[in-house]
Amino acid sequence: MDAMLVRVARQPRRIARAWVLSFALLASVYIGATPADAHKRTQRSHELSHPRVVGRAQLRRELRRDPRVALRPSFLRRAELDGLQVPVTMRLRPGATLSLAWDATRWPLDPAVQPPASSQQVPINGRAAMQIDFGAGTGYGGIGNIQVRSGLSLTLHMPGGLRIAEVGGCPTAPPAAVPAVRTGEVTAASGGPTWTDLNPFSTAADGTLNLSLSQSTALATDCTLPPPPAEGLIDPDGASRLPFVLRWNGSFSVSPAVMQDGTIRFGKVIVSDAAVPQPTSTGNIWACASLAALLTPPTGSATPCQDSTGAPVAGTTAIAFPAQVKIAFASADILLGDVP
Repeated sequence: MDAMLVRVARQPRRIARAWVLSFALLASVYIGATPADAHKRTQRSHELSHPRVVGRAQLRRELRRDPRVALRPSFLRRAELDGLQVPVTMRLRPGATLSLAWDATRWPLDPAVQPPASSQQVPINGRAAMQIDFGAGTGYGGIGNIQVRSGLSLTLHMPGGLRIAEVGGCPTAPPAAVPAVRTGEVTAASGGPTWTDLNPFSTAADGTLNLSLSQSTALATDCTLPPPPAEGLIDPDGASRLPFVLRWNGSFSVSPAVMQDGTIRFGKVIVSDAAVPQPTSTGNIWACASLAALLTPPTGSATPCQDSTGAPVAGTTAIAFPAQVKIAFASADILLGDVP
């Protein structure tokens, strides 16, 4: 080998470079790597050693060790400079309730079929994936605010369903009001990401959720109870409907704790219409109805609803029921990480 190197050194410089490159290529092939792989490894090593990457890792460790560090100005400054993003999950506690009423001024059905006279309290449960974005700049929208990207994914359930319309003139004996249109369990998925503000100093919190709703519908045309909603009708275009935008405001506090399932709580959010009057969100909730019950027949051909097998049901179609919704009460834990 020494003699070979001596001979190489005596060659013209151009030939020597060729020998060196040949040896480098043979070495890379021998160890199963390519120059591109080596470049990627070097680039990745540089990325991992970048001061902001190292800083973010350190900040995550500090936050996981003690979520109360988010109250320290020094932590917030470092988190903003390093562009720290922390995935969290907002998980509802038992007792969360929506208040829902139908707008009778824009009622789409025949006067013989009316919405319930009073608003209904709708129990709700579930979770929403969020991401705290310290890099978005603390103080946006208010001094001390922390920006949170919410609704990245979302699963909410209203297991009791909704009473949409009732047949009038039924006997006073039970059932006094027969639900002409009612739904089964309502499921809400994310209708698109939104922003939430959490302020650990003033304890203020507010945000919006885009809810993409889906449910089955049961119908009746007289005082006979309709079939169970589980056997009801499905809106075939439900996935393409505009989301229902639910607005809320409440309080937020940093409240570190280890939960029973081992997850780490960063803080708590409480929304109470009794303590802080909630904004009323207006929008449409789509459900199936009988064509014969419509106040104004649809122009053109109406897309029929489908049964549980996907077969179209003649004489039905999905229509928009104007709703007014607000959160009556909700308490939620903000958990570190994407918690199922």
